[in-house]
Amino acid sequence: MILENNPHLSPRTNRGIRLFYCAAIVLCLLCTLIGILFWHNIQAKAEAALICTLAEETNKNADNLNRQIAGVFNTLSGIANSIAAIDTEGPITPPRRLLSIKLDEDHLSLGYAACNGCATLYDNDGAICAKLDISQAEFFGQALLGSPCAEYAVAEPYADCETIWFAYPIWRGSQVQGALIAVYKTELFKSIIEQPVFDHFGYFNLTDAAGRLILRSDSPLMKANALTISQLGQIDAQALALIQDNMAQGQGGYYNFIDTDGRRMLAAYQPLETVLGPWFMTCAVDAQYVLFRTTSGKIPSLSLLIVAMLLYIGLFFFFAQVLRREQILLDIQTERSRILEETANEHLIDYNPATDTLRYSFRIRNGQIINGELLDILKEKKYRRIVSPEYWPHIEDATEKICREPGKITLECLSLPWMGGDDYEWCRLTLASVGDEKGRVISVLGRVENIQQLMKARENAAMDPMTGILNKVSLRKKISDALEEYGSANTATLMIDLDNFKQINDNYGHMVGDIVLQRLAQIMQRVFAVEDILGRFGGDEFVVFMQNISRENVEKRVSQFEDILRQDQQNRHDFINIPTPSIGIFYTKDNGLDVDTLIIRADQTMYEIKRRGKNGHSFWQQPQAESSEQGQ
Repeated sequence: MILENNPHLSPRTNRGIRLFYCAAIVLCLLCTLIGILFWHNIQAKAEAALICTLAEETNKNADNLNRQIAGVFNTLSGIANSIAAIDTEGPITPPRRLLSIKLDEDHLSLGYAACNGCATLYDNDGAICAKLDISQAEFFGQALLGSPCAEYAVAEPYADCETIWFAYPIWRGSQVQGALIAVYKTELFKSIIEQPVFDHFGYFNLTDAAGRLILRSDSPLMKANALTISQLGQIDAQALALIQDNMAQGQGGYYNFIDTDGRRMLAAYQPLETVLGPWFMTCAVDAQYVLFRTTSGKIPSLSLLIVAMLLYIGLFFFFAQVLRREQILLDIQTERSRILEETANEHLIDYNPATDTLRYSFRIRNGQIINGELLDILKEKKYRRIVSPEYWPHIEDATEKICREPGKITLECLSLPWMGGDDYEWCRLTLASVGDEKGRVISVLGRVENIQQLMKARENAAMDPMTGILNKVSLRKKISDALEEYGSANTATLMIDLDNFKQINDNYGHMVGDIVLQRLAQIMQRVFAVEDILGRFGGDEFVVFMQNISRENVEKRVSQFEDILRQDQQNRHDFINIPTPSIGIFYTKDNGLDVDTLIIRADQTMYEIKRRGKNGHSFWQQPQAESSEQGQ
C-alpha cells in the first residue's frame, strides 16, 4: 500500500497499480450498491409483514370486542325480561332494586328510558344520578325499533370521562315499551389493547374516525399525554392528511413517524366492524425490531454475498501483486540507487534492519573517504556513544518509525564529531527507508550533516541585539510552541511598559535610553525563572510568559520585580534611572487560548493601568458584557 504512492517508481508500474486499485474500488462500489438494494427489498417486505400482522390482530380484536358487547347485551337482556315480567300492565316502572345492580367494575349506572326519551339513571347504590332526555340519541332510536344498540359518547352526567351507552329494548308482547339504559367506562375494552405486541416493542390503541384516542395503551413507548394519533410523534403533514382521509372513508393504511425518544416507528390502522360505529385499531412498532424480526432469515444470504465479493477482490489483489512483483523489485533497486546518489554528502549511512548492521562512508578534511561497518547498532544502542543523552528518545522514536514502514524522517540533535572531540555540535540526520512489495522495510539510507554554524546563525537571528533577550518574532514563536505542547492553563502573560520613557530619549538621548533598556532586561533575567520566556516586544515594551504557576506566585514574582526596580533607583547616584513600570497581567486557567489572545489581554490591562495613573500592576478583568454572554 506504500509503493503505489511512491513518486519514484517507474511510470509503467504506477499506471498498473492505479488500474488494479481502480478496479478494486469499482468492485467495492458494486458490492455496496447490491447490498443497499438488497436491504431496501428486505425493509419493504418487513413493512408488508407488519401490515399483514396488524390485519390479523385487528380481526382478532374485533371478534373480542364484539364478544364483550354481546356479553353486555346478554346481561341487559336478562334484566329487561325481568322488568317486563313484573310490569305486565300499565306504564312500566322498573323496580329500583333491578336498576341498582353493579354489573362490573367499569359499569357506571343503569336506568330506564320511556318511549318519549325521558331517561332516569341510577347509580350502584340505587340513588338517582341523572334525569335526561335521550330522545334524539341514535342508539335510543334503534332500541325503540327493537334492535339493541350502543354508542360512544362524552356526555352528562359523565362529561369528565369517555363512556359507552348501551340501550336494550323492553318488550311487552310484540310492542317495545321502553329501553334499558346502561353506561360503561371505555375501560371495559381495555384488555383488548393491552395484549403484548411484537414482544412489547409496540402497542395498540383504539381510535375513532377523527383519529382521537378512545382507549390508550399503557406501554412505556407511548407518549403519556397524547390525545390523538398526530400527537404520538412527528408525522409528515402529507401522510397525516392521507390518514385523516382514509379514516373518514373507513379505510385502513400505514405510515411512519418519529416518537418523542427519537425512535422510528412503523404504524398501521385498520377499521373495526362493530356496532359501536367507525372505530379503528391502530398499532405502532419500533422499526428496528420489525426489521430484525423479519430479516433474521435473510441476513445470512446478504453476508454470504458480501463475503463472496470480498473474496473475489482479495484474489484480484493477490494475482495483480504477483504479476507486478518483478517490476516492483526492479524499481526498488532503482530507488535505492537514487537515494544513495542524493545523500552522498558528508556522512553517508546504509542500515539493514534484518541484520541490525550499519555501513557508513564519510569524507575527512583532506578529502579522504573512510568506510566502515557497525554491528548490532540498535540492539546495543551504540549511537549513544556520540549522541547527547537528551536526544536518545528522539533517535529511538525515529528509528522505530522508519524501520516500521517506508518513509522519510529528518531530525536535528547534538552529537560528538565522528573524528573525535569533546564538544557536542549540532547535526541534521536525514533517513529514508525503502520497502518491498509487501510494504516491509528492507533498507534505510541517509546522511548526517554538520549544521553547527547554521544553528548559531539561527540563534543570533532569534535575539534582540540590544537587550540580548528574544526579539518579537522569536518570542511569539516560542510562546506558541509552549502553548501547543503544554496548553494555556495556569499560565501568566505580562506586558511591561516603562512610564514616560520617551522623556529619557528626548532629554538624554537614545544611547542613554538603550542603556536603560539593557539594564531592565538584565533585571528581568535575574528576577524571573530560567524556564520563563522573556522577550522585547517593541520599543520599551517587554513580555514575560510563565507556565505552570499559580496566581499567588505570579503576584509575588511581579511584586519582587517592582521592589528590585525601586531598589535600583535608590542605590544609583547617576541620572540614569529606570522609570517606573506599568505591568498588565493576564492569568488564565483555561486551555485552548492562542498567543495573540494572551498578549492582547495583557496589553489591554497594561493600558488600563496607564489610564489610571501608571506605575503599578493589575490582573486582567473580564469585561461585563463578555462575562454576561459566557454566563448565558
